[in-house]
Amino acid sequence: MKRREFIRTAAGAAGAAASPGNIGAKQAQAESRRPAPLQFIPCINQATTMRAEFRASLEAYHRAGFRAVELWLDSVEPFLKKESVAAARRVMSDLGLEPAGACCEGDVFFPRLEGRAKKLDSLKRKLDLSRELGARRFVLYSAIFEDVRPSDYDEALPTLNAVGVLGRERDIVIGIEFIKGAKFLGSLLTTVELVRRAAHAHLGVQFDTFHFYAGVSKLEDFEKLRPGEISFVHINDVPAKPREILEDTDRVYVGDGVMPLERILRALTPVYRGYLSFEVFQYADQEPTDVARKSYDGLSALLTRIGNAT
Repeated sequence: MKRREFIRTAAGAAGAAASPGNIGAKQAQAESRRPAPLQFIPCINQATTMRAEFRASLEAYHRAGFRAVELWLDSVEPFLKKESVAAARRVMSDLGLEPAGACCEGDVFFPRLEGRAKKLDSLKRKLDLSRELGARRFVLYSAIFEDVRPSDYDEALPTLNAVGVLGRERDIVIGIEFIKGAKFLGSLLTTVELVRRAAHAHLGVQFDTFHFYAGVSKLEDFEKLRPGEISFVHINDVPAKPREILEDTDRVYVGDGVMPLERILRALTPVYRGYLSFEVFQYADQEPTDVARKSYDGLSALLTRIGNAT
């Protein structure tokens, strides 16, 4: 599903006899009938049905109502061992699914990273595959949990800029994802500030509601963001557990948990317009049709509550 455009109000002449007051009333009436602009677009991360065969999972997404998919490349590659990239793109096209993005790679630009060359080669390969599949957004996470120094943030900039160049060469925006509990890029604001310092048009911030809620970020942090700095959004919910012990495998369907998602999306609204990609991991072995349907229904209900058409 493509992003809806704002509908322009027809304010044509109402005739010489029409008064300015009548014209204003007609404009107001037309304005009240205008559908709300589509701020957020429902999407699903293929990791949510990770174990399912590529075609079967995409068929499930289509039947559920999704029109955008975030490709989990490790789940695409088994299909590509038997079929071509063109065939994969054809499956998406035939099902009306837009490849909104792809993921993922991690820990490439931390300055004291072991095996950096191998990691960079892996990133280049995945970026090339993403481009071939038609995905123009990519997730690069940072999950360094120990031995972090203040100087690491300065020393990370050259490699982070090199990552931006890789994105520019392939026309892909690379979103840097902060991970809850990480000592290097463990919060929204720290990640935004580092990406600002890199100042590269093909770098952004990958936002995940789980890492935001379970980590040290705050709703007030959104007030310091600028439009366009967040490149992509993962959405999910969590059960009523202490935030300190929440794990990735605790993620649940939107609406089945306690996360203040309405407040988070309203805070996002001034700075982000685009896909909300439902990403969980604990349903990967379940039947993809049921998972896709519950995923879409929960996300659609949330968007309806905040006045966003789906």
